[in-house]
Amino acid sequence: MFRRVRRDPLVWQTDRMFQDLAKRPAAIASTGAVITCAWLLVTNWDPIRAGHPTYLVYYVGLMAVGSFVAIRWLRNPERERRLWLSLIGALVVVGLTVVAIWIRPFGATESGLEAMQGSDAVSVSQTGSRILMEPDGDPVGGLVFYPGARVDARAYANILTPVVEAGWEVVIVKPPFGIAFFSTSFAERWIEERPSLDTWAVGGHSLGGVVAASAADRDRGVDALVLYASFPASDISRADVDVVSIYGLDDGIAAPEDIEASRSDLPASAELVPLDGVVHSDFGDYGIQPGDGRPTLTKPDAQELIADATLELLAPLS
Repeated sequence: MFRRVRRDPLVWQTDRMFQDLAKRPAAIASTGAVITCAWLLVTNWDPIRAGHPTYLVYYVGLMAVGSFVAIRWLRNPERERRLWLSLIGALVVVGLTVVAIWIRPFGATESGLEAMQGSDAVSVSQTGSRILMEPDGDPVGGLVFYPGARVDARAYANILTPVVEAGWEVVIVKPPFGIAFFSTSFAERWIEERPSLDTWAVGGHSLGGVVAASAADRDRGVDALVLYASFPASDISRADVDVVSIYGLDDGIAAPEDIEASRSDLPASAELVPLDGVVHSDFGDYGIQPGDGRPTLTKPDAQELIADATLELLAPLS
């Protein structure tokens, strides 16, 4: 005869819970989304708070949706649901969670944050869509600068401070989700709102430089283009702008050979400035970007070279 084994009620309830949960993949994915977003907000709160409002809207919105789905399951664990519909919901939530992780910004380091405090020669203010750096006295011109992808806009305050000290008004764009492609018209709108300034330049780092190049080609009010470790996505050789393309020979992200190959897409007068020992992450203060090369210069030395090359282009225009 077989003896009936009596199961522990707690073990039975736990098994039953996991069986029910396995039938509801959307609930599992939603719970994971809530935990992931909470972790991202805690560990990256400062750059998220200081960035474009779309960051908070996305993270908080995903947490709200995930919490709703998870709580609904907890309150009605016995309710039958179509498995295929739950699977589709799980895939959608997982995709949104992956996006949440990918858009996590590279936060500005101490040098960039210190520059945000301004000085006697530079005043700094910011909104949810831009950082404005103004010189003491009337500006000689304006520079609209686009950050690299997912880089905290404050990371460029330090490297652009010498430009402001030289008399230029600098506005650093805070694009939605840190992607410059979502703010392609910012430069044109900003220039239109500043009719008192006759001289304008646009610039950008990496992906931001791609957007800046398009703006320079499109907007006849732009006089100069500053590219940091970047190149245009299309031929802008007919654009009537002065161009400087500054790049690091040890860059592990924007390959120097790709930048040099873009020479034919730039105006004939464009100047390419290769910097030995400089990497992609030297063009801003946000640490070392994954996949970048190994610098042989200190960041202050590298940024001094970058600033000097930038001012060499802008000085004749002021």
